[in-house]
Amino acid sequence: MKLGLITMVRDEIDIIALFLSHIDALFDFVWIVDHQSQDGTSELLKKAASEHPTWFYHFLEAKTKMHAAVSNFMLPLAFQQDIDYLFFLDADEFIQIHSKEALQGILTSFEDLPGTRYLQWKNCIPDSFSDTPFNLQSRLWIPPILSTHRKIIVSRKIYEKYAGHLKVSTGNHVLSLQNDKEIPGTGIGTLYHIPIRSRQQAICKVIRTVIAYRGYRVRKNGESFQYYRMLEKIAADTVTDDDLRGFVVGFEDPAQELFKLSIPDLQQLDYQMITLKQTEIAASNEFAVDLAIVPVPFEKMIAYALYDLEVNLSRDVSLELKENILTVAGSDSNRDSVLPREKLERMNPEEIAFEIHGRDAQIKTLQQELDYFRTSKKWLLFQVIKNILYKTKQQ
Repeated sequence: MKLGLITMVRDEIDIIALFLSHIDALFDFVWIVDHQSQDGTSELLKKAASEHPTWFYHFLEAKTKMHAAVSNFMLPLAFQQDIDYLFFLDADEFIQIHSKEALQGILTSFEDLPGTRYLQWKNCIPDSFSDTPFNLQSRLWIPPILSTHRKIIVSRKIYEKYAGHLKVSTGNHVLSLQNDKEIPGTGIGTLYHIPIRSRQQAICKVIRTVIAYRGYRVRKNGESFQYYRMLEKIAADTVTDDDLRGFVVGFEDPAQELFKLSIPDLQQLDYQMITLKQTEIAASNEFAVDLAIVPVPFEKMIAYALYDLEVNLSRDVSLELKENILTVAGSDSNRDSVLPREKLERMNPEEIAFEIHGRDAQIKTLQQELDYFRTSKKWLLFQVIKNILYKTKQQ
């Protein structure tokens, strides 16, 4: 039995080494889609792919949210290889399994059941929110019950039965037909989901997510509600470990109010503290990666998020692959917003901004920001950036 994996990764430098070790122990084929990582993750992904003949590295040129489009584009490419099951994992997800053989055994035992298979989340909370890289020895608070969120597994049997008619949802939570009829599934295991590992990573994640939604301009009522509540606390410099624990639990329902959770609260809710090593999750002893990572300045990450804002694209947008670079079909990789390097080096920042966006675009952006300012109690994002710049200047 051959197992394949599609993973879409974006700025996961603190956990990527452990994730690569985990998938190295479980999968025969791996398709990595690097979503414009800026924190050093790209270099490690390229290195890992270069050392594994059946790992394939792709760079997603489109900066905007395209999780479903990427998954659906990669699905038929993956099944061109000799695989029996295809998994979808993010870099903060770990299968609760101790070996590839054990995983194959579970899949075999459910082989005759109809429908698809899936793994269910357990949203795990770090015991410490320090900035040290996450590893097998890092302690986690693990909840007693499974999340309602799942990650699908597609068998070759299902793929061939519905070839050309399958559709993977954003987040890889649901497998359906093109008419949106969901294909029922069976849960076969657990995923340890660790979305927050440190205070700094959480703050950066919140600010960049809100910046992205500013670019989208359209947000469903209640969508990512917890990010905006956490943004208020960041702006007021009042984020506590209790807030971060509540934020993790909020991934179960992003529309709920942000709340605090203390260690005694977790104990009362029957959370258990354990390390991933104690859970005996699969990890390759042969996989080695250079962890001499140079920290990326926080302001660089924020500046990149602000520069050339993400935009809404149709969920049915088509992609194409050109020499391991994924682009929106019909787009030019040398877009008008990208300047030749020799010209760029001769221009000052004001000239670059004008050249890239144009006068009309600048006026439109300013008008949108003014509209937001008029309708909001606080210009939260502006305050956050002002605080960051002030602190940077003081240093």
